[in-house]
Amino acid sequence: MKGQRGRILVIEDDEKLGKMLGRVLAPEHDIDVQTRAQDALDRIAGGERFDLILCDLMLGGVNGMEFYERVGQIAPEMVERIVFTTAGAVTPRAEAFLKRPDIQHIEKPFPSLAEFRAVVQGYLARTMGARHRDPCGSARTGAAREWSAGTERGEG
Repeated sequence: MKGQRGRILVIEDDEKLGKMLGRVLAPEHDIDVQTRAQDALDRIAGGERFDLILCDLMLGGVNGMEFYERVGQIAPEMVERIVFTTAGAVTPRAEAFLKRPDIQHIEKPFPSLAEFRAVVQGYLARTMGARHRDPCGSARTGAAREWSAGTERGEG
């Protein structure tokens, strides 16, 4: 997938962090940064599609878990393109959510911006590759989950 620009939606309620993530990814991709999950949901409900969605888990208003469930209702093909960014689960519900096999996440703080960019590129290559192999967007390799599990074991 090298050379292909992806369309990435970043949902981060920390406006400075969202802008920084956008700047880090913008040289290689088309980035849209939102501070509220509801605004992102409205755009998806309106027909906008993204190759990857980076969503903070613990957002004010509609949180990341609610965002995931609502996307599943309005655009089910998009849920496998959601990757959560999290500084850790702060509630038992969030902890259980992150342990689900269908949930992909990246831990904050990121080891470095270069590593963050490389991980995002890996997720994007898989989601864009799956769409090109399966025009319905229903392919799921599980490879993105493997990165998260590998880093928890010290392999990433």
